[in-house]
Amino acid sequence: MEEALTHPEKHLGPVPGGKGSPGRMNAKGISVFYGATDDHTAIAEVRPPVGSMVVTARFDVIRPLRLLNLNDLASMRPHRGLSYFNPIRRSLTERCAFLKDLQRQLTMPVMPDSAESGYLITQAIADFLATHEKLNLDGILFPSVQVQQDTSPGQNVILFNKASGVERLEDTQKAEYVSLWEPDEDRLVYYPEYWEAEPKDSDQSSRYVPLVPPPEPSLRLARDGIVIHKIQGVRFSTEIDPVHYVPWSQDRKYHGFR
Repeated sequence: MEEALTHPEKHLGPVPGGKGSPGRMNAKGISVFYGATDDHTAIAEVRPPVGSMVVTARFDVIRPLRLLNLNDLASMRPHRGLSYFNPIRRSLTERCAFLKDLQRQLTMPVMPDSAESGYLITQAIADFLATHEKLNLDGILFPSVQVQQDTSPGQNVILFNKASGVERLEDTQKAEYVSLWEPDEDRLVYYPEYWEAEPKDSDQSSRYVPLVPPPEPSLRLARDGIVIHKIQGVRFSTEIDPVHYVPWSQDRKYHGFR
């Protein structure tokens, strides 16, 4: 936790290119930014166990971004003024059905053990959208499968690599002092804080130039908006399917799929 607070932009922002595990919208080693529109959704997405701690932070958008909202795809319908006998309506209906299925594919739950293979379809679609010149998308807004939609209005957001840049990634931007505990008479009190370092002149900054230049910054971490959450409980919503019991009898003729 202290290491993360020493330079939160590096630890809470996207991982460097070539590192990181595969995700719903990125292949292994492809650096993207995953976030959410509220703390509750962000915490649910990392699936924390009870007793663990989760750090969330607010990122401010500092340049215009063009995002595809997947919620809008499922709600698209042909114009009601089009006749059902109009061939154009049939074509539009088929396209709307495709977009609805696309939204379902992109938000389908995948178990952690199956992530590497289960995300192949969504990774391919995201890569297509990220590189499509005419669409010119910076990212995607999509509902979280970890949160009931009627309990939280929050959404997930992915910013493609070209739009995932974060300000203050230089080593000169590290904090001067970080502490999680504060002495109070004969005991320690949990009081996380970090002190920003004195700004350095350009002459003191690193002259290192990376081989692959980082993307133009789109985000700025609000250093006064970092919160540590102690996970004390987890809620589940379930759909119940009873197991039908069939007692033995001489008249029973088959078993298995009906």
